Amino acid sequence: MKRLLRSSFSNSLSQWQTAEDGSQSSVNGENCSPHIYRGSPFGRRDTITTTPTNDKLATRIETGIVHSITEPPHKSRRSGEAPGFLPSDERGDISRTSQIASPAVTMAFAPDTPGLASEVLRIEHEMCSQLEHRSFISGKVTHVYNPLEYAAEPHADYVRRCLRQGWPVPFLLVGMNPGPWGMSQTGVPFGEIAAVRDWMEVSGEVVPPENQNPHRPIAGFSCTRSEVSGRRFWGLWQRLSGTPDRLFRHVYVHNFCPLAFMESSGRNVTPDKLSGPLRQQLEPICQQALVDIIMVLGARTVIGVGKYAEDQAKRALAAADLGDQVQVHYLMHPSPCNPQANKDWDGQAVAQLTQAGVLPLPPL
Repeated sequence: MKRLLRSSFSNSLSQWQTAEDGSQSSVNGENCSPHIYRGSPFGRRDTITTTPTNDKLATRIETGIVHSITEPPHKSRRSGEAPGFLPSDERGDISRTSQIASPAVTMAFAPDTPGLASEVLRIEHEMCSQLEHRSFISGKVTHVYNPLEYAAEPHADYVRRCLRQGWPVPFLLVGMNPGPWGMSQTGVPFGEIAAVRDWMEVSGEVVPPENQNPHRPIAGFSCTRSEVSGRRFWGLWQRLSGTPDRLFRHVYVHNFCPLAFMESSGRNVTPDKLSGPLRQQLEPICQQALVDIIMVLGARTVIGVGKYAEDQAKRALAAADLGDQVQVHYLMHPSPCNPQANKDWDGQAVAQLTQAGVLPLPPL
């Protein structure tokens, strides 16, 4: 099995090299003190303009009715007024939202969906299917959310936009799990709403799960809270790349774990703080999905955003006997709960990304 994985990955690297050289190529778990949000680096628009996919990337299954995402490209639609942003008193920002019962929306993937996006969505679907059969409600964990299910539409739109060029991506950034005011609301890793909506132009319906924790409600794109980690993370990439297309030619961002865990009080429980038995249920499934995504993308370098993500990437690659073929680097997590991240996180991140070979980004 390991020999087969290595062979398949070597083929992926060869494909990446062809795409890169070919002339046709284009393209952590603490509670924090309040942080005041006084503006967004991503700007605002009075209305949301989106570019839905022409691929049947995903279908929503809601009360037995299947809705396909099949609108043609370059057809704008008005999704309603963009929500305003209020000062935020974010208290920690690495995963605090919840779901106990099954969600109102689940995802399925059309078999005729082409390309890398389809493969990534399929892998995530299989991962969620395995996690669904395991209970993580234990001890201090009273609520668990899976935004890949209830925010299936914007998540699929994000994956499609990142991977629509169709060729391998050399750098994979891996976060830990959904934050309360980011991915838990939008389905996008580090999904600060302004970045997702205004810069990436991602959209889609978010159907809040049942049995929400009242301290961590899901409002989707109407959420008025700002996630500091996401604002720092995507704000840096906007300044470095200018456009999402330039960034996503070379970089894809994935969260190791799709679930957000929390206590009844709303306090965050990150995966590294779960009990041993719960981690034993969770981590092998997420590790296998990570390896599968690395192979599908043909990624040559993985950057763990935070020590936990870095460690899980190393463990996953070692278990698949790919540790000598894929480099793993560390990027400091931008959470304000990390004192070091509050001291010029941008400058430290640029240095670490340069050392990892991600920067400077090639021009379009």
